[in-house]
Amino acid sequence: MQKYLAAISLMALLTWWYWPQQQSNQVSLAHKPEPQSAAIADNAESVPNVDDWRLPQPLLTEFNRLNEKARQQDPMAQYQLGRNLYFCYYSADNDVAHQQKLDELRQTGDSSASFANNYDRYSYCRGISRADKNRFADLLMQAAVAGHPEAAAEIGTVSAKLYLQATGQDKLERDAYVAARQAYLKHQQTLLENAAQTGHVNAIKLLLRDAMGQRMGEDSTAKALAYLQVLRHLEPEFADRYQWQEQRLLGTASADDISRAEQTALTLLKNATPHPPR
Repeated sequence: MQKYLAAISLMALLTWWYWPQQQSNQVSLAHKPEPQSAAIADNAESVPNVDDWRLPQPLLTEFNRLNEKARQQDPMAQYQLGRNLYFCYYSADNDVAHQQKLDELRQTGDSSASFANNYDRYSYCRGISRADKNRFADLLMQAAVAGHPEAAAEIGTVSAKLYLQATGQDKLERDAYVAARQAYLKHQQTLLENAAQTGHVNAIKLLLRDAMGQRMGEDSTAKALAYLQVLRHLEPEFADRYQWQEQRLLGTASADDISRAEQTALTLLKNATPHPPR
């Protein structure tokens, strides 16, 4: 593994120093060979691990196929395309913008891993329009509503601000915006709870985040205790960490909180079919 990481770092550093600096504002990648994005993704620590959502080749090569299946309401295609577009949401929209970002990284002396990560993301997402990138939120939501637990967990990572921006609701009048934000957060929580019923670890962790942040009203403490108990069973390797958090909560929990937490935990564990975190 160290050998591969060293090779990637060397490649990024060579790209850094030999990139034509005198043409930094005019360079286009249109005629340059595509980098081996899959290899970078497999080896650069800063790039997310490749799993079932990421394709072995640039997204554009499979975009039409996935898009057609998503339009036919295929939850798996909706999730896969939505997850890919979520990844691409933060990529530059054209060669000029990408070059400007590389110049910024070079000027700030950022790490070679960041340079490789940025290059990889743009190479993988190149040719995808901003309008399509913005569709990630709708696609993930559709898949989550259809019962896809991975999509629900992914929606759980999308802030209300980003969701409303991607779905074109960020220009609403204040009252309408606040209502849309609250509706999204409530729906997000419901989808996470549905995914938690299947034992999806990341969904349960996101629910724990909300409960610990007192975002579940008077049920926050009881639900936080329940999620900690469930996570202790689903991730026994981290049991000590969860138990420590549980002990802190027990110091302020009421008898009713503890009773409801036990009932909720038993229900979740009875129905759960553990899904490993991604």
